[in-house]
Amino acid sequence: MTHLFSTASVEEQWRTVVAPWLREQAVTAWRNSRPAVVLTPGRAESFYLRSRLLGEGSGFLGIHFWTPSDTRKFLLAELAEKTGTLPATQAELRLLARSSAEKLLRKKSDADATLASVVQEPEPFLRAYDLLTGAGWDPVREGAAYGRALAKEFLSALRKQKIDTQAGIHRRLRQEVDSRNKPLIGNLLVTGFSAMHWPLWDLLKAAVLSAETAVVTLQAPRVFGQEVDQLWQGSWEELLGTAVEIPEGENETEDGPWADLSSSYEKGTPGNGANGVDLTFLAAPGTILLTRAVVLQALDYLKRDSCSRLGIIFPEANGLALGVAWELGRLGIPLDDGVGADAPGIFERRPWQSWVALQEEVSVARLTEWLRACETHDVATGLKELSVRKAADVLDGALGETLVDDLDFLAGYLEGRKEDRAATLLADFLRHRVALPEEARFADFLARTREAMTLRGWDEFRSRLQIDPPEWLMAGREKILRRTFLKWLKEVTDSREWTSEGNHFYGKVHLLIHAQMAGQTWSHLILTGMNEGVWPRFFDAGAFGSRHELAELNRKGRELNRRGTAQGGQGEGHETVAPEHGHCLLPLERQELFLRDLCAALEGTSEAVCLAALSTDSGRSLLPSDFLNQAYQYKTGRQLDDAAFRHLAASTAEWCEQHDKLFQEEDKAAPADVADTRIAFNARRDFTKPFGRYEFAYGQAPPRPIQLSCKEWEEAWNHPAQVWLEKIVGVAPWPDGTLSWPRAIGTWVHRWLAQALRESDKGDFLSRLQSATEQERHWAQERARTSGIELYPWWEQVWSQAWSIAVGLGEALAPHLTGKEILAEFRLPPELMIALPGTNLADFLLRGRIDLLLSEPGDKFPGRDCWVIDFKTGSAQSLSVKRLEKGAGLQAVLYALAMRALGAESVSISLHTFDAALKRQADLDEMTGAESFFRSLDQFHRKGIFGMRADAENEYGYSPLYPMATRPVPADILQAKWARAHEANPTDGEGS
Repeated sequence: MTHLFSTASVEEQWRTVVAPWLREQAVTAWRNSRPAVVLTPGRAESFYLRSRLLGEGSGFLGIHFWTPSDTRKFLLAELAEKTGTLPATQAELRLLARSSAEKLLRKKSDADATLASVVQEPEPFLRAYDLLTGAGWDPVREGAAYGRALAKEFLSALRKQKIDTQAGIHRRLRQEVDSRNKPLIGNLLVTGFSAMHWPLWDLLKAAVLSAETAVVTLQAPRVFGQEVDQLWQGSWEELLGTAVEIPEGENETEDGPWADLSSSYEKGTPGNGANGVDLTFLAAPGTILLTRAVVLQALDYLKRDSCSRLGIIFPEANGLALGVAWELGRLGIPLDDGVGADAPGIFERRPWQSWVALQEEVSVARLTEWLRACETHDVATGLKELSVRKAADVLDGALGETLVDDLDFLAGYLEGRKEDRAATLLADFLRHRVALPEEARFADFLARTREAMTLRGWDEFRSRLQIDPPEWLMAGREKILRRTFLKWLKEVTDSREWTSEGNHFYGKVHLLIHAQMAGQTWSHLILTGMNEGVWPRFFDAGAFGSRHELAELNRKGRELNRRGTAQGGQGEGHETVAPEHGHCLLPLERQELFLRDLCAALEGTSEAVCLAALSTDSGRSLLPSDFLNQAYQYKTGRQLDDAAFRHLAASTAEWCEQHDKLFQEEDKAAPADVADTRIAFNARRDFTKPFGRYEFAYGQAPPRPIQLSCKEWEEAWNHPAQVWLEKIVGVAPWPDGTLSWPRAIGTWVHRWLAQALRESDKGDFLSRLQSATEQERHWAQERARTSGIELYPWWEQVWSQAWSIAVGLGEALAPHLTGKEILAEFRLPPELMIALPGTNLADFLLRGRIDLLLSEPGDKFPGRDCWVIDFKTGSAQSLSVKRLEKGAGLQAVLYALAMRALGAESVSISLHTFDAALKRQADLDEMTGAESFFRSLDQFHRKGIFGMRADAENEYGYSPLYPMATRPVPADILQAKWARAHEANPTDGEGS
């Protein structure tokens, strides 16, 4: 026996149908061997019904409150043997869709964008497939033409594995229930469902038909979504008989305070706002401020005696919902947080995430990130006798020297450096690391993944990875692509857990998303997300079925029924879906149904309503929603134009500022390290003092002077904070592992020139240089062929650019080589100490390697004329004292000082670029005249005062990576502190 009821409102539905049914079942349910069930769309609606029962002193012992998923589980448990099909998980369906698309792609000679898109992201296809299946259509015949071949292959895979999609399972359950006479459920109440739930049509019918007695409640259609709601009610009437409309009379209720606003919005008329409704508006330019405003409004409502049930509604689980829940929890307000948030689990940790990313895209950057994550979490990588950081540096260097981002290629390159033990160890690691093949059987992929988890520290990952895939998946003989397996792996290892700030289900305050607010009543209501395009959100039909195609299928479904019964079951003109069919919800229908729920929630509110919106987001002005505009005009009689919206935002901000103390946590004694942080913050911004111990400087002179290489001293002058962090503190940023054309060009050019200069005695220098460039290209091509890869199309272009620079440098250099002793990459002798010009102590260590040293022939340097040449592959101006004081050419000048210390009588210096003629640019005697500069350098060396340059925000050149706390110091403050610390005027331009 079944009954169908139609009511005009949620409250009327409660009083006339739902409450009497629940009271009756509360007395008799425990006696029935079959379950008494209340079926609602979600937990929010079921807790609402239970709270109403508790509020009137009634219990619900023996009554089961089910959602659709609970119903599906129950029916499957009862009918599994009959249906012979199991439901597939979403991860399994996505895997099958991808593998089906891959199988079809292998058969095609040309690219297919549709199939390729499904391999990349199958969700649109699966959504369309289930939508059609749930409405009774065959996706193989009625689906989008370009997706039918895939639908056929997918359907074949489902049948082969004896699994089905959610809509397919619902249909099988309904068909099995149709063929049975034995009820499975005792008494059933179906409430809260509307046309929004057309995808559950088969499941709802299966539940109703499997019950001894069933009561189904519907709400009468409104203006929004009227046509699809009438179809929903008509289809239930065709199944259960004419709906009983609750008669007017003793159950008639007065229109609530919001009926006029709701009606005017539905009809598109101005409405009459003179009835003094309690309607509030909030607007704020950011989530933090809007969070505070919503919390303040909630507190204002809660202190009122009339507040019995407060709903705070969000368009989705967003930052605003999380912030409001946290603030209310901090203030000790009991709440039912139905929005919540996902808390990360073990498989959201960086080692696992970066390992999967590395398998998806095998590259130096991904491998470096994985190595870094493993070091941070103290898990093994498989590296032997080599630190993780050293491996990352060697790998990054190899990438810079070859300009080929392929791990097999780089392994071969490193194997050739037999004299470098670190390179040899890294090459062995690259050869033997666990890497998933491009394609394999599913079982083989899973075995290799588990093998990778056998290293030290991965035990917890491995134990949690003991997932038990279905037998059909493990036994599959067909190969799948690596990316398909990895997509499945990421889905089944999603270990996030839903958490909430409160679970006071029967309390006053309820935080919900808009899809959960239907079927409930409120005393006070706060609606957030009142911006254009946010609520209601626009829904797209999807890639595998346009709205026109779906509309045509819906029309056919209704026409079939009218042809089958010349007069509908409930009279002529009655509209319903055909037997074995449902309805495909169209995007505009979904949008209208959301607006219908909005109006219903408004009318279900008895006291006050607040509408909240963002005014700006990331510097972009946002528009108020159409409903917010209507409500504002209804309340004030004025349009909500830009000026009014800005005024509303200003008023909200002022209100929040008045209650700022509410959001300030209690003062607590700051820990010492926190207090030091504030002291350091202030010290860095005190321009009246030089750099101190909080600013990349020793508080007192170090026991031993700081010693760096000549190249590092130049870097220290230009980027002192970066060198301090790397060389003194030891916290250098990790290499990013990305390709850099300038770095590769610089490496190649220096290597080619050095090789040609060392062999210049064997033949013409320029011919030797040409030979060195060709050897580089030939080696890379052969190595790529051996590794089974192709060089990037632009690799030849970069090589040509490097060749052009090397030849330009070589041609300018060649005339100066005659009759000279040529020392290429001349390494300074160890423990070479000097006194910097203007200082007395000879404790400044010089070490490094000179690109080219030309001198008169002889056995020793004393008495000889030397020429220090530093190759520059980019642009560089001629060396001068003025430029030296800005840090340009310091490396070459220090090399010249080293030659003088070795006995050279005169030393010339040049920065050699390919686009300028080579000449002696400066004499060492001239450069040593800059004694104030060298005294400043001595402060780095002796006192350890480095300080910081304003180089962190360089938009047009190199910007070092710094810890976040060091970046915001204004440039003018840094320049003033630099001048005080080094007793020199601050400098701008190159080198600063």
